[in-house]
Parts: sequence; C-alpha cells; structure tokens
Amino acid sequence: MWLLWLIYLGGMSIWDIRFRRLPGAGIAAGILLSVGTLAGRLLSGSDWKEVLAAAGLGLLPGAFLLLLGWSSGKVGAGDGMLLLLLGMATTYVEALTVLSLGTLFAACYSILGMLLRKLRKTSRIAFVPFLGLGYAACRLILR
Repeated sequence: MWLLWLIYLGGMSIWDIRFRRLPGAGIAAGILLSVGTLAGRLLSGSDWKEVLAAAGLGLLPGAFLLLLGWSSGKVGAGDGMLLLLLGMATTYVEALTVLSLGTLFAACYSILGMLLRKLRKTSRIAFVPFLGLGYAACRLILR
C-alpha cells in the first residue's frame, strides 16, 4: 500500500508545484486511499480497536498543520488535509516523522534557494513535494 501512497503523493506534488493548490478530486482520491488502507489493515486480521486508535492518533500532526494554516495563513489548508489523510492511514509516529522530515527538507531547500538568490524570505514554495520526500524517507527509516 505504501507504493500507492508514493504514487499519490507524487501526483499531488506535481499538481502543487504547478498550481500552488490541491484539487478537490485529489483530496477525494486521498480519502478513498486512506479508507482503503484502513480497510486493508482491518481485513488483515489486526485488532480493530488498535487500528482505529492508531488512525485517530495519526490525525494529530495533520490537525496541527491544518490549524497552523488556518491561523497564520503560512501553510495551505490542502497540506494539512493531505497530512490528515496520510496520518489516518499510518500511525502517529509515522505521520509526525513525515511532517518533521518534510519540514526539514523544505527548510534545506529554502536555505539553499536563498543562498543562491533564487528565493526570498517572502517566497512561497509548494510543501506537498517535501511531504512526499518525508514519506519516502520515513518508509526507508521506519520499515
């Protein structure tokens, strides 16, 4: 299932880079992917209480990013929604790792861009590609 998530995040990254927003159809596809991931975990024989508890806790990093976006306007709501969906399909630790690594990659990109005078402090960058990189790195680290 992780390969489907990588493909999904890749497609959403391309859209975010190109249009600086995420399409509603893409978010709907993410909802289906999250529900499918949860269903797969439930059908594999996992305890339903543990699966739902992990999904609930996994929502926390996405909820934090969503609230940050709504309160400050510095982060897009689509980024928060995407991390909510990813967190629901994974666990709290994985979602927090994806957010942390994504933020680290975005910071490195921004610093390099400012050093090369391609970006300014007020420049806006697409964040979904960094969440995708964070998810790929998380898969390498945690699995």
